Amino acid sequence: MYATISLVTSRRINVPVIQRTSSINTYGSWIVFVVDENNIARRREVVLGIDNEEYMEILSGVNLGENVVSAGASFLSDGDRVRVIE
Repeated sequence: MYATISLVTSRRINVPVIQRTSSINTYGSWIVFVVDENNIARRREVVLGIDNEEYMEILSGVNLGENVVSAGASFLSDGDRVRVIE
C-alpha cells in the first residue's frame, strides 16, 4: 500500500500568490507577465517563496492586486497587447 499526504509546514497571509502555470523558468530565473492598465503585458522577473501543487508565493517582482497572465504566457513578449478575460 501507498499513501500520499500533504503537510503544511509554513503559511502566510496577504502576500501575492499566482497559479503555478503563470510562471516561466528561463535559464534559472522565473518570470511572469503582468498586465498594465492599457492591457499591455509587461515581463517581470520574480522571486518565489513557498509553494504547493497549484500555487506559488511571490516574494518580489509582483505587487498584491496586480493582474498576472495565467494562460498563454509562454507565447508573449514584453509590450504585447492582451485581452483580459475575467
